[in-house]
Amino acid sequence: MKNSDKCYDLKDAAHLFGIAEPEFYKTLRGESKKYPLKKSWINAAKLTRNRPYQWAIAAGFLTTEHRKRPSHRNKKVMINYVVTVLTRLGINELEKQLGISSGLPPMVPTLNEQNAVAAQQKPYSESDMREHDKCLQELAAMGIPISKAS
Repeated sequence: MKNSDKCYDLKDAAHLFGIAEPEFYKTLRGESKKYPLKKSWINAAKLTRNRPYQWAIAAGFLTTEHRKRPSHRNKKVMINYVVTVLTRLGINELEKQLGISSGLPPMVPTLNEQNAVAAQQKPYSESDMREHDKCLQELAAMGIPISKAS
């Protein structure tokens, strides 16, 4: 699984944001006064508690995963259960809406021709150029040829 495809269950996501788990659930239900969201992400009804709304699934912010755990009485029997998980896109959207950093590194775009061309067109900063020149000098000091012809 790629880093950009990794999903986090709601308990792990709460720890990423540094919010207590009950407060994080309140936030996603739209009930939190400390971290208000304009639109709630999960249901608050008793029968459908902690299930994502269809718009959150369609937007790619939340999804559900089917997991298994062994039974208490017979470890060979597996019990299925459903978990709501927050996708990387959902974490980025929550960072914007709440104004809290999750501490995850930024997403790296996939390697394709369009992204490569866009990266080449972007101008380099002065510090990047200094680092580039320093690396070239170190390579030359090691005896590694650095000309484009080599």
